[in-house]
Amino acid sequence: MRALLCSVLFGTVTALSATPGSAYGTNDRSTPVIQGNAKYPCDVFSYVFCFRKPYGAVVTQRSGPDFEIYQVQGSDAQPLFSVYVGTIPERESDSAVRLKKFKVRGIDVTVNSYRDTKESKAVELRISYPTGVKVHAFGASDAAARMALADVLLNFRVCSKRGFTSVECETTPLFDADFAETIQQLD
Repeated sequence: MRALLCSVLFGTVTALSATPGSAYGTNDRSTPVIQGNAKYPCDVFSYVFCFRKPYGAVVTQRSGPDFEIYQVQGSDAQPLFSVYVGTIPERESDSAVRLKKFKVRGIDVTVNSYRDTKESKAVELRISYPTGVKVHAFGASDAAARMALADVLLNFRVCSKRGFTSVECETTPLFDADFAETIQQLD
């Protein structure tokens, strides 16, 4: 499997650039269908994953002593969802309903729906790497947020550290279109 190598210098990520965008089409039910941008390189990087942000979105990143949090915002600056990376994510809500649980390439994946603080139906994705690192995507509580999360999942790639300043990322996304559509069509 080929990999994409990116250098991280002084907190800035350098990578290949490509035409931005994510195409949305419709299926026979007139529901928007994510066609994704998996053919484009990543533009958001962590030491365990990379992805291409949805067209028009802004991604901010904060680091703690042993974790990172990425917040994905729409072009209107409204939060769409957040992604935690570390070893101790928030525990599952008592009201969480398990939608899917499976393993892909040795990585455990769980998808839950839950009621957020506004009593909206939200979706969360929990990814557990064999190394003990956890990725927790949460807060996608409306159709636009779930569509943006599905778009990200279509190009979500596994990465690993290479030395002090580089990560090596797979070129094949971890998830397929069927899985992304499951996230998008939660209602």
